[in-house]
Amino acid sequence: MKLSRAAGALTSVLVAAAACGCESNTAEPATAVVIKSPVADAPTQGSRTKVPVAWDPCVRVGDDVVPASEGFDPGTRVRNDSINSDYAFIGCSFSRTEDISGQVLPAGKLTIWSANVTPQRVRDQLRERGLEATDTSVNGRSAMRWSEGVFGGCVVAMPGPDGVVEVMLSGLPALSNWDACAHIDSVAKSVESVLPK
Repeated sequence: MKLSRAAGALTSVLVAAAACGCESNTAEPATAVVIKSPVADAPTQGSRTKVPVAWDPCVRVGDDVVPASEGFDPGTRVRNDSINSDYAFIGCSFSRTEDISGQVLPAGKLTIWSANVTPQRVRDQLRERGLEATDTSVNGRSAMRWSEGVFGGCVVAMPGPDGVVEVMLSGLPALSNWDACAHIDSVAKSVESVLPK
């Protein structure tokens, strides 16, 4: 009796998988991703989006990747998405606190986005804003780096499973000596290590 139930359950799973016809453009993580503070699912993407973003940093970046050594708390994980009619940035943000003059205050943010835009489109949009990216490499993956200037922000963008993955660090230079740009490379390396190869 137990064997027939198990066979029936397996058949149901296989039928559901076959009926789905689902195909993923991203590889499954090789090891289990541990997230102690999960967030809501990613929002519905724009109606003109040809290829929706599938690699979701809120699901694929585990707590162990969030740089606690830089003061970022994986428990502060919050969804940070930007949806447009034909492209999307699906992402997650994490906060860091710092003791500033005897008060523990928010003093920085890490945001990781996966977007269905090309690295060239990112470069073109930067130029439109009067910004220029510098070519770099993250764990052997080609990348670009630039300073946002706002809140001492620095960004590294690299090719990713949906088009591009952006890693942004920002701080509060008026209140803290912590320099986001001095830490962006090591944080980007941690994020790159969990991207599909």
